[in-house]
Amino acid sequence: MNRLLALVATLCLSATLLAGPVTIQPNQPDATESIAAALEQAGTNGGGEIYLPAGTYRITRTLQIPGGVVLRGENRAATRLVVPKESTFPVLSLEGVRDVIIRNLTIAQEGEISRNSKGVGIAVNDGSRFILVENVATKGFSVGFGVGRLDKAECQNLVFRGCRAEYSRTFGFDFNNCREVLVDGCYSYYNWLDGFKFRKKTRDITLRGGEASYNGTSRFEI
Repeated sequence: MNRLLALVATLCLSATLLAGPVTIQPNQPDATESIAAALEQAGTNGGGEIYLPAGTYRITRTLQIPGGVVLRGENRAATRLVVPKESTFPVLSLEGVRDVIIRNLTIAQEGEISRNSKGVGIAVNDGSRFILVENVATKGFSVGFGVGRLDKAECQNLVFRGCRAEYSRTFGFDFNNCREVLVDGCYSYYNWLDGFKFRKKTRDITLRGGEASYNGTSRFEI
């Protein structure tokens, strides 16, 4: 627990040392390429901050998050990343990266909630380390937050704080092949199967606060 709390403090401190953020204009017909270009440039620079002010950002393909990047919105209610209904891709993907912060936004599928929802809100895979996901909500995917689902290399030193997963077709939070994870004050409601799933060599997990309610097929309301 103490190591994970130290991780949060270190990541938050590193965020304050970055150069000024790149701000993306909201409410574009398609914000995918604007955000992708900013992420790619930050990766080339060895890190950086991308700021998404209040508004809607339509995303039509996976956004790869490089190491050393902070991606933040205004707040969870105001900044929304939306994808076409029943899209099959992970919206934000972290593959083999470290020192990443994602905070203060919602990721959702367009239109009515469907039992056929696909894709993943945030996917963390391939040995990613030192990741902080804070005040992020997902709504209407196959999996809201998926960790280690590709089962390549073990992910570790992960913090999910104040996050929320709703109306996932399978699991709100799905943890696989990872260790040293703090799930702090997270909530999972109305998911088709389980709110929180821990499996496939998952170990050293700390759960603190939060709630999982109204999950399971009989509780999936649309």
